[in-house]
Amino acid sequence: MRRTNTCLRALRASSRPGRTVRHGTKWSRTAGGKRGTKMATRNANGDGGTAGRPTFDRPDKAFPLYMADFEGIDCRSMLSTVDDDDPLWTEIRKEAARDAEAEPMLSSFLYASVLVHSSVESVISFVLANRLAEASMLSTKLKEVFDEVLASDANLREALRCDLLAVKDRDPACTSYVHALLYFKGFHALQAHKISHTLWCRGQKVMAIALQSRMSEEFGVDIHPGASIGKGVLLDHGQGIVIGETAVVGDRVSIMQGVTLGGTGKDAGDRHPKVRHGCLIGAHAAILGNIEIGHSSLVAAGSLVLKDVGKRTMVAGSPAKVVGVTSSEPSRSMIHEIKSEVRGKFCKDWEDAVQQETQREKAMRDNPTMDWTI
Repeated sequence: MRRTNTCLRALRASSRPGRTVRHGTKWSRTAGGKRGTKMATRNANGDGGTAGRPTFDRPDKAFPLYMADFEGIDCRSMLSTVDDDDPLWTEIRKEAARDAEAEPMLSSFLYASVLVHSSVESVISFVLANRLAEASMLSTKLKEVFDEVLASDANLREALRCDLLAVKDRDPACTSYVHALLYFKGFHALQAHKISHTLWCRGQKVMAIALQSRMSEEFGVDIHPGASIGKGVLLDHGQGIVIGETAVVGDRVSIMQGVTLGGTGKDAGDRHPKVRHGCLIGAHAAILGNIEIGHSSLVAAGSLVLKDVGKRTMVAGSPAKVVGVTSSEPSRSMIHEIKSEVRGKFCKDWEDAVQQETQREKAMRDNPTMDWTI
């Protein structure tokens, strides 16, 4: 009966212009009221009353922003407020304005997601809050948390830019910075992890674990908030990546889809791999245990690595074996093969041994009466 009366009151209110009507946990004005959308969350007590319910007179502060009416806005005019001290942010705004002009249907989305903001940090905070929000974790509250974490940590802000540059530089499918910032879930998962890692290190482990859970559900990437990941890192595609609690990933590392940096056994303590700077980890490779992958090394796709890998080394197979060396950081070239001019001593020795054995077998056939016993 109570539910019926509530529905009737809402129906009567909706028929009168200018009245505020509740739709689930959101509030909006009916036709004839103040132009635009006015939304609010329920109060802390969950009673739906007016007390404690924040309202947003500006549509660009509401969630989700792209649901508001931004039609008719000239995106190019937003470039007048560009901060020349941040060339990356300047370029991102120009790209967003060009995309909005080229695709008018997305102009409201691009305005709300990029052009209304004042920095790269504000954009990624907004994007992550939208993607990770759920009924019990409001996007407005998540954005407050993300903004505070990013504002308090200069290293995190620098890592954000380095990671964005890495995506644009190494992924040929990425045609602009704004595309990576808005659409690439591997990049989103990495930034969400770095925020949760900061919370974990602060002692806010409950919040960090909650973010990890949402990140795993939303992006298909499961990175424990205790894992340490450096700057200029690329999670290409991102799908199926698993990184354990005590894992360490250095700077300028590229990790393909389906990679596992896991432990063995169930003992606590330092039990996960350490991947040093400049490494490239191929798709669906599994690196298990407290082992080290030396800097500038390459783990081929589908490999199972159970032992330490030296620096500038390529390993492949299950279990992985050394098959060559690298001449530079493979994470930046993204080349998953051994070129003839950079093959290592192992490959040369192997080739010489095979050639010698072939010549020996031929000589045995040509001179069957000779004693070939060694």
